[in-house]
Amino acid sequence: PCVQTVGLRSRRYAPRLSARPRPGSQQSVKKLQRDKDMSATLAHTHPETITAANLAQFIGTTRYYRYTMGLILTDGAAYLARHGAAWLLDIVASARLVPAVRRAEFECWTLRVDLTKQCAEAVCTDGHGERDANILYRQRLNYTDFPLAELKLYVVADSDLGKVVMLTSEY
Repeated sequence: PCVQTVGLRSRRYAPRLSARPRPGSQQSVKKLQRDKDMSATLAHTHPETITAANLAQFIGTTRYYRYTMGLILTDGAAYLARHGAAWLLDIVASARLVPAVRRAEFECWTLRVDLTKQCAEAVCTDGHGERDANILYRQRLNYTDFPLAELKLYVVADSDLGKVVMLTSEY
């Protein structure tokens, strides 16, 4: 049996049985490589202004980045996080606590900014068109300096990766 030392006492416990792949198996090696590829950190850079032209360059992704609450970011979403809009991704992450959002296979997030009043609203829908969409989550922001009047993000459930956050141009 395994022994775990806690302070001056030790307690015995049985090894946990899990559905994890055996170390060294082909499945285990693939998982380690995928985790290594996705665990690239979101290094802080000097924020540059986020523009529609900068975001339009992201079509697809070359790498995935781990984020909080089990979210995975594409290159475009990671660009937002590195350039001053990590707060928006934090809203998306915190919405995981709402059961309807957590169950959704597809989420369409829209950030609408009033550039004159510097306030905004983030809305998550199930993505069934503009008029027929069901609102899953809504949050009002009393202040933001986000430079664009509107931004849309998709969050897509992937059976291998989990929930992937991407720009609409990366879908």
